[in-house]
Amino acid sequence: PAYSFLHGPLPAAGFLLAVVAWALLTLQDGVLTGLRSAVWVPVGNTAFSLVKLVLLVVLAGTVPVAGVFVSWAVAIAVSVVPLGWLVLRRLVPRHERETRATARPPTLRELGRFLAGDCTGALFSLAVVYLVPVIVAAQVSPADNAYFYVTITIGGTVNLLAVNMGASLTVEGAHDPARLGRNTRAALLRMARIMVPVCAVLFLGAPYILGVFGAEYAGAATGLLRWYAVGALLRVVTEVYFSVERARSRTSGLAWLQGVFCVVMLGLTLLLLPRAGLVGAGVAEVAGLAVVALVAAVRLVPVVRAAPEGAAPTGGGGR
Repeated sequence: PAYSFLHGPLPAAGFLLAVVAWALLTLQDGVLTGLRSAVWVPVGNTAFSLVKLVLLVVLAGTVPVAGVFVSWAVAIAVSVVPLGWLVLRRLVPRHERETRATARPPTLRELGRFLAGDCTGALFSLAVVYLVPVIVAAQVSPADNAYFYVTITIGGTVNLLAVNMGASLTVEGAHDPARLGRNTRAALLRMARIMVPVCAVLFLGAPYILGVFGAEYAGAATGLLRWYAVGALLRVVTEVYFSVERARSRTSGLAWLQGVFCVVMLGLTLLLLPRAGLVGAGVAEVAGLAVVALVAAVRLVPVVRAAPEGAAPTGGGGR
């Protein structure tokens, strides 16, 4: 009954258009990053968020039932339309001019091979993101589920730092393969400089961060948030490795690793949650990430040690 405002052909068509627009909004961030213009990503996201909040307040009294949906749908256009114009009329032509001499578009076979591995791996990752909360909700009380949801939201936000920095490494690695080793070393250092302090604050300040939501949250989920802080550090290694392999168009191995993580994570969550409570979900994530990070670290060693093509060997390693 809460979704009755979507009944009928006209509201249904509007809903479908909103879904398509949301897909464009999601793709837009990747396009801007791929065109080496990621500076526009926060601009678009900020515009979307501000307009959504303003409309939510304005529509709360006049359209109380459909107000949330309408505020999101209209706000999408504020970001997608102007940035879409920027991409198609400015950034893409500039990119074509700058890369005309060196760019080689992939063949359909190369594109298909890349997407087969990357999309399969993405499905495993999405399974973890969306199935773990379902598993938790099915096995714990509503109160514990609330503690879990807030905690995983905080942990997931920190994980996005590593994911987004890794996307930039993929773009630069594909743009200039000869500098992949140097860029990988730089990415590891920069990600460590950001993620280590953030994860330290998350680990040490877990009871205070969760205490903002109430003493019950701090008492029930401090341990869980600390496990997520450890997992966020491991993601530095895994995301750098994933980014390097995407830059090399080697995605089949990524699908296998993401599949292993999915199986370990979901299996241990089912096993540990009834026995260890919410902390069991954190232990499951760290265990799965530890397996993947170990493999990733071993495979990253030759990449990190590689010198740029044409560079003279040095005794002290790359700078």
